[in-house]
Amino acid sequence: TGPKWKVLREKIIFIILVTLIFYTIFGVITAISAKAALSTGKKAVGAAKLQDLDATKAYLRDTKKDLERTRTLLYVYTPLRFVPIIGWYVADAQRGVNAAISGINAASTLAEAITPYADVLGLKGEGTFLGGTAQERLAKAVETLGLVSPQIDDVGSELARARSEVEKIQSWRYPNILPGNPGDKVELAKNTIINLESLIVDTKQLLLVLPKIMGQDGEKKYLVLFQNDK
Repeated sequence: TGPKWKVLREKIIFIILVTLIFYTIFGVITAISAKAALSTGKKAVGAAKLQDLDATKAYLRDTKKDLERTRTLLYVYTPLRFVPIIGWYVADAQRGVNAAISGINAASTLAEAITPYADVLGLKGEGTFLGGTAQERLAKAVETLGLVSPQIDDVGSELARARSEVEKIQSWRYPNILPGNPGDKVELAKNTIINLESLIVDTKQLLLVLPKIMGQDGEKKYLVLFQNDK
């Protein structure tokens, strides 16, 4: 039994080493892919701040590709979800990437919806809101909000998927004693997505009637009464 046990032990050690090497290599590749997605996502945010719609859409597409590649790489770790403790973090990584993809889909849908009105809204990379007087720009913005309201449902659906994923991530698994306060960042991400979804859902009806309220169909007159605490 001695020689047989030695051979078996060597085989077990070999399998463990191969498995560790395999997951280590995929871990490095996955980290590189995730870092690329994060970098491209930051570029999308930067382009959005500059009101460059075309660049924003391009960066969103690239970010989605990077995230989808990351998600594919993470599939390799699915068997580890059954391993105690380790499984938590594998599942959370997959959920986080899924939530990010849904968020990118929501942003892309909104960007595509306002594309036909990019010129009048000044979304061409000038960093300013162009298109006439302040009153004309406001009127066009209000009109655009009414026109993009049909896509709000799609945006809300994507954000609901993102919320469903992040709600399963427990912040207590990431104690703030670790560098960067990961627990707080997890809670911030969860609250941000939840608040965004609520905002989209709650404001849809307002977007539908706002153009009329603002006088799109004709001049409107309102009586505004102010009351103090005296």
